[in-house]
Order: sequence, then C-alpha cells, then structure tokens
Amino acid sequence: MASSDSEIVKEFRFFRVYKDGRVQLTFPPFLKATVPPSDDPVTGVRSKDVTISSEPPVSARIFIPKVTDPKQNFPLLFYVHGGGFCMMSAFAPGYHSFCSTLSAEAGAIVVSVEYGLFPDRPIPACYEDSWTALQWVASHVSGSGPEPWLNDHADFGKVFIGGDSAGGNISHTLAFRVGSIGLPGVKVVGVILIHPYFEDLGKLECERVLIFVAEKDHLNTPGKNYLEDLKKSGWGGRAEFVENHGEEHVFHMRNPTCEKAVELTSLVMSDNIFFIHLISRYIQNDFFLCIKRQDFPILSVKVFVAEKDHLNTPGKNYHEDLKKSGWGGRAELVENHGEEHVFHMRNPTCEKAVELTSKIVSFIKED
Repeated sequence: MASSDSEIVKEFRFFRVYKDGRVQLTFPPFLKATVPPSDDPVTGVRSKDVTISSEPPVSARIFIPKVTDPKQNFPLLFYVHGGGFCMMSAFAPGYHSFCSTLSAEAGAIVVSVEYGLFPDRPIPACYEDSWTALQWVASHVSGSGPEPWLNDHADFGKVFIGGDSAGGNISHTLAFRVGSIGLPGVKVVGVILIHPYFEDLGKLECERVLIFVAEKDHLNTPGKNYLEDLKKSGWGGRAEFVENHGEEHVFHMRNPTCEKAVELTSLVMSDNIFFIHLISRYIQNDFFLCIKRQDFPILSVKVFVAEKDHLNTPGKNYHEDLKKSGWGGRAELVENHGEEHVFHMRNPTCEKAVELTSKIVSFIKED
C-alpha cells in the first residue's frame, strides 16, 4: 500500500497534488527549453533580455526591428506567453521565434514578459508580474527610462497588449487594469487574444469555490457578478462568498498580519489550498476581471479561436459578451477551422499559422 507521502489526492492536466501537500508538474521536460536573445541577420531584428524586478523576479525579452533612422519610432506590442499558468517561458524557442517574426513583419517593438509560474509562485503572481512589467514599459514615456530601445524608439501612442492561452487571460486583465487604474502617457489601442483561457463556468472540475471580495476594491462588483454568474451556470458545486468590509484591493498582501488578513488565510487553508490556487485562474480573492465592465478602454480587440480547441466556446462567448457589454470599440473574431489549441506554436510554418500571424501583423499596422 502506498504511503500517505506518495498518495495522489488530485490529478490535473499539468500537475498532480499529493496528500502531503507536494505539487508535481507533469508536462514534458522539453517544454522547459529556452534560447538566448540574438540578432537575426536576415530580418535585422535584434533582441535582448532585461531585468524589471529582482524581488519578485520579473524580466522580459525585447525585440526591435531594424532601425534605419535614429529618430524612428515603432508601435509596441506587450506580449504574454501561454502555458497553463505553470509552464513555458518568454525565452522558449517557439515564443522567441514568434515574437521575432511579429517584430520583423509588423515593424513593432515586442516586449515579451517573463512572469512567475505556479507552483513556485502561485497565482496571482502571473497577473501582478505582468502588470509590473507593463508599468515598467510605461516608465519610458518621458524618454528617461532604464531601457534605451524604449526611450528612443517606442511609440507610446500606439501600444498593443496580446497573448495566447493563459497569456490571453492575463492580457485581458491587463487591459482592464489600464481602464480602471490607468497607465499615464500610454495609449493602448488594441488587444490580441489568441485562444484565450476563459473556462466555461458550468464545466468547473471542482466541488467548491471560495470567493473573496473587498468592500473598497474597484473590483468588488465584478467579483460579486462572478458569484451570480457561477450560480446561474449550471455548475453543481458549492460557492462560498466572503466580503472584507472596509478593506481595499489585495489588502492581505500589504498587511498579512492584520486580523482580517489572518482570517482570510485561515479560510483558505481550512480546506483544499490547491483548489484555491486553481480557481485563481478565474478569481484570485477579489481579482476576477469581469468583461461586462463598460470602461474597457481599448479601441479594438481581435480574438482568435480554433475549431477543435476545448476553449473554442469560451472564446466565442467572450467575444459576444464584449459586444453586448456597452463597450464602444470594435471586436473581431477569427476562427481557424480544423485546428487545435495554439496550433500556430506547434507548426508555425503551416498555412493557417502563417495566416494567423499575418492577421496580427495587419492589426498592428492599421492606422
């Protein structure tokens, strides 16, 4: 009989949880591969890695097209890689190649963020790290930031946010934050979501959801809306709701020893903490970003879905909900028939992958 140390209590798609609390990632080792930055002699695209924060560790790979004029400015794409919130990297060979291609063909600076991954850095690290990186980009607006490529060549009046899979989910939250919190000096004109990870609420693979909101948080209402949507979804589990009165956004992170923060932690630890980490994909404490918010600041959103992707329906629902929300921008849906999730990363030279890249390039180059 297996000991309690080796007993698996829950098996998820990319990792398993043991009874003693250990988490073991189960994806293939080759997905951990990375490549260094390099200069492409054919396209002229250059790349470099930059450190944005040492604690917590946040970095990025920056790509810049061939510069033919010292005063030349390029639109900027802030890109967030996918990987189920627990794997892949901005430095992975596929993402390096994809971002380099976008930089060359769109004539754009690409900042590809390297964010913290579960389980070493549980959610909401991926959201917070990406927001930190986007704010770092914005710190160059006056031309006095730490990175010369951004100071000298970034057009902050034409910024795009994009990502695939989990990165699409994170990209949405970043766009929402720009609208609700602001990003002075930066105009985000478009969002690109490639097979974004928005799950069908009715298909949650769990029995219990614990939702925290804070009374003074700007995300209080979206969090409450999430609870109502979950109840209406047909999901058969039990949803619990906790509101921390008098508190603001992620107060427990700023003051973890205060009475209400200790109480919040106790509630999380009282049952299955690993489930809480998973459900954080949709709502981490009061962090669920509801697409019904009408102050979504972006002019255009392009959503890509793949016909055979398990995220096809949620992606289409996102597109429809965005159009119904009262948001006044332009939303476009592109469906790749006969294809599966992030097919363009597995076979970037196939006809439909080239077409997908071309549509992103055209979106960035639009006036």
